Amino acid sequence: MIEKRKTLKDYILISKSDIVVYFVITIILFFLLLFISIKTHCYVYLFFTLIMILFSAAKVEAYFNLKKIKKYLIQNHLINKIGNIEFWNERNYFLTDIYMIIVYKRKVFCFNYSNIDKIFTEIKFSNSAAEDSIDEYVHIILKNGKEFEVLTWSTCLVMDEFKNLSDYLLNKNPKIVLVNKKRKGKNV
Repeated sequence: MIEKRKTLKDYILISKSDIVVYFVITIILFFLLLFISIKTHCYVYLFFTLIMILFSAAKVEAYFNLKKIKKYLIQNHLINKIGNIEFWNERNYFLTDIYMIIVYKRKVFCFNYSNIDKIFTEIKFSNSAAEDSIDEYVHIILKNGKEFEVLTWSTCLVMDEFKNLSDYLLNKNPKIVLVNKKRKGKNV
């Protein structure tokens, strides 16, 4: 059986239902952990509710990003021209047959793969009191000089779906210059 490709409208509906599910689970978890905390006189358990609230907030952010993308596509008369959606990272970008659509620094950008000049990978190490992490980003540089930094892998628990973005973009546009040198950054 062939799975029907999802549309932007489908992703918005899924996002709405995710918000409801996460908030219901958060509320149930809160009362369950509150009950356990009262019984054990140890309120540390309520910390797990905070984690669920953060996950719920990520789902709300994804929903608003989807609404921004839809508004942008309608205003720029692209809503029926983007082609099939091939990938949604469940947070801030789509890959379609024709375009990459991304919410970056609170603005929506839509560009054809042929407008990408070069890409490179950057690995950032983070050492903080809370945690150590390694994040991998793909930098996408357009022919007009605009640059986007996209998270493609992380050792932290994040709500994004990951894809080998470099291979995907090179498949869509073999003329993209792949800068092989991995720049390493330190984020403290």
